[in-house]
Amino acid sequence: MINKTLTAVLILCTAGAAAAQDDDQDVPQHIVEAFEVLYPKIHQVSWSINEISYEANFKLDGKSVTLQFDESGYVSQVKNEIKQFELPVDVGELLEKEYPGWHLGKASHIDSFGTAYYEAVVERDMRTVVLVFTRDGDLMMKMIQ
Repeated sequence: MINKTLTAVLILCTAGAAAAQDDDQDVPQHIVEAFEVLYPKIHQVSWSINEISYEANFKLDGKSVTLQFDESGYVSQVKNEIKQFELPVDVGELLEKEYPGWHLGKASHIDSFGTAYYEAVVERDMRTVVLVFTRDGDLMMKMIQ
């Protein structure tokens, strides 16, 4: 059940990101206020809007953070950029074995609706693969972009 829900969330987020627009003026005031309550010291925020959510993108301690808000102003997903060594050991081993010569473009820890998982974006020769892992490091999904 969790995997089906997570898959649906990831597909919607990926599809929604493609249709996202960057327009701070269209973000409802209650969404902006909800962000400001959570991060009162963050003033440089880039907003993206898609058919299912409002996304606040910003830097915190030099790392990228994305908060996804629903229409009510509740945070439905938090995506934190992490370093490769912060991924579970099994993820690092899989990357070395299955993707030799590939570059880790970005790694993230994601909490979506209370379910934690990891995302690793690997790149090589103009190809990109997004790998999604459980919090224990088991491969859940592979998306070729």
